[in-house]
Amino acid sequence: MPASMRITVEDLTANPMSLEQYKAAQLAKKKGIDGFNLIQDGPYKGNGFTGWKVAYTGNQGSLMEWVEIYAMKGMSAYTLTYTSREDKYAGYVVQMDAMFKSFQITY
Repeated sequence: MPASMRITVEDLTANPMSLEQYKAAQLAKKKGIDGFNLIQDGPYKGNGFTGWKVAYTGNQGSLMEWVEIYAMKGMSAYTLTYTSREDKYAGYVVQMDAMFKSFQITY
């Protein structure tokens, strides 16, 4: 499985919540991953926004590592996700950091 980067936007109009609540809801979903292990959980200073960064490992056919940044603006929640096989993670970490640092919420 190749490394991947994904950005999702979720409309929270029907279910308003804080960034902390959103992060908790997202992590609750991840705990169903076989061998889930949270390795980082803390604030993140982005390019013009403050968010939350989590990193975790688990097994989905092979050992995987994920890094996610959660951010909010208005009633929209943004999730930036980097996914890689655990043994390939270090090979892409520089590119991942550059992509995370370049992300802006501009509306």
